[in-house]
Amino acid sequence: MIIEHVLCSFILFVCYIINGEKAPNIFKILLGDTLHDTNIETTFLNDKKCAFYCKIFIDNNVYEKYKHLILYNYNIVYSVDNLEIFREDPKRKGFYYTGIPIGYVHERNYHLYTYYKITILYNTQGGPNSNKYYIVGFEVEPQSVDFTKNDDCVQNESTMIMGKNKFVTFKYDIRYVKSDNSFQHRSEHYYRNLNDQSMIHWFSIINSIILVILLSFLLSTILIKALHKDLNKYNRINTNIFETDDMDDRGWKLVHGDVFRKPRNSTFFSAFVGVGIQIMFMILVCALILLIGVYKYKQRYRYIQIMFFIWICISSISGYASSILYKLFKSKHVKLTIFRTSLIYPFILFLIFFLINLVLHYEHSNTAISFSSLTSVCILWFGISVPLICLGSYIGNKKKPIELPVRVNNIPRHIPKQPMLNTFFVSSFIVGSILFATMYTELFFLFTSLWKSNMYYLFGFLFLVIFLLGLLSAQLSIALTYYTLSCEDYNWWWKSFVAPGSSGLFLFLYSIYYFFIKLNISTFSETFIYFAYSFIMSYTCFIYTGTAGFLASFAFLRKIYSSIKVD
Repeated sequence: MIIEHVLCSFILFVCYIINGEKAPNIFKILLGDTLHDTNIETTFLNDKKCAFYCKIFIDNNVYEKYKHLILYNYNIVYSVDNLEIFREDPKRKGFYYTGIPIGYVHERNYHLYTYYKITILYNTQGGPNSNKYYIVGFEVEPQSVDFTKNDDCVQNESTMIMGKNKFVTFKYDIRYVKSDNSFQHRSEHYYRNLNDQSMIHWFSIINSIILVILLSFLLSTILIKALHKDLNKYNRINTNIFETDDMDDRGWKLVHGDVFRKPRNSTFFSAFVGVGIQIMFMILVCALILLIGVYKYKQRYRYIQIMFFIWICISSISGYASSILYKLFKSKHVKLTIFRTSLIYPFILFLIFFLINLVLHYEHSNTAISFSSLTSVCILWFGISVPLICLGSYIGNKKKPIELPVRVNNIPRHIPKQPMLNTFFVSSFIVGSILFATMYTELFFLFTSLWKSNMYYLFGFLFLVIFLLGLLSAQLSIALTYYTLSCEDYNWWWKSFVAPGSSGLFLFLYSIYYFFIKLNISTFSETFIYFAYSFIMSYTCFIYTGTAGFLASFAFLRKIYSSIKVD
């Protein structure tokens, strides 16, 4: 049995077998995992004591590399049987972190962890006499030991202070310990004691639910009562008054002839909404997979692979939705809409990954994806995704257009001067800040997991926050759309999308804050990768929340305008 390890984003001066890199897997690379075989070999149930690992000569170049890795808290993640290594926090029993730090700083000296005390937990299935064994735990206690002064592992109290032009020896212990942990839930052992984080998650969720209830109360009491009052008054009036005297009516009723007028850049709008519906469907699929327990940490690469192919296969949804919408707008640019639907999200993501890959190749990173793998992604996109988008668009184009409750006037109505609260910037700022407050707590844990090697396991909380985010986007968009039309402004289409979608901008601003306050990143390549991934998250959030807001507003307007009598 050979223990593997995952290197950091860049080639490091650590112990691993030359040419021992595993076959590249694009889905593992996307997760940042590139495996190499190590010199640590073990026979099952045979303990090892003070075994030689490797010896490294630290010249000026290696010294500066190690110094950088220690200062910026890099970790080496070892793996056995697809189970990553964990180390327990010495100050908090039951709290675990993944990986082994390169070293630490003490009294301005750089100390290297050179002695790994590894514990492999195992269990049996079918009783104590069964010959089937399962690895259920992989733990380490790293120590800094200077083996140049004393080759012994036990009676050696000298720490390994890093210096230039000297050799450093690495050693390890391996101890097998029987455990009661089950193989099916072996990873849960390492985060079962994080109840304080769960309480923080629940506190954030409860706050979001209270906000949803308050907004629901606002919509159901104030908005609906106002609508009922307006509708009762409006329907008592002879409908011919629209053409002769509109001084008796104010607000949303007056713009009935323009409320469904085609927005500017309707093909872009249709493409955004189409992709947004596909993202919603994808989120639903991911949530269902986690809900029914299909996802296993050991098979996370296969999970990512399945999600990738599901995304490709449901591309027809975006084509279908965008075609339904541009048909509503009576647009004649069918091919342009299909083209923009194909490019507006997947192409931007592919372009970002391509640029990241160029940076990684320039840095000679072991996580750089081969151009043949990128070519395979292009083939999947052009060969499967784009044709499916065209197929969905073709099917949608054959459907009857959505019936509108009121017809659109030939001449656009004059829009009066708008209050500052109804301007695009102010309304987007208010709605976006409320939505950001909903996801702030979860963002902190998510960013900490992604960029500080901490475990993230509460996917249920994550999807609950995503659901609440969509629900709040819908409610806030309805309130904003009603206010916009009450100001006799019928340009609600883009506002209902961009205002909730601005939460994506707040997310990106938070990533900037997190970068400067929480992280210690200095190189251009690391900075570029961080902000590239942050942009992907923000852009996805923009489309998701914007689509949720628009769909709710559109359904709301169809409902209220179908309740009035218009000739």
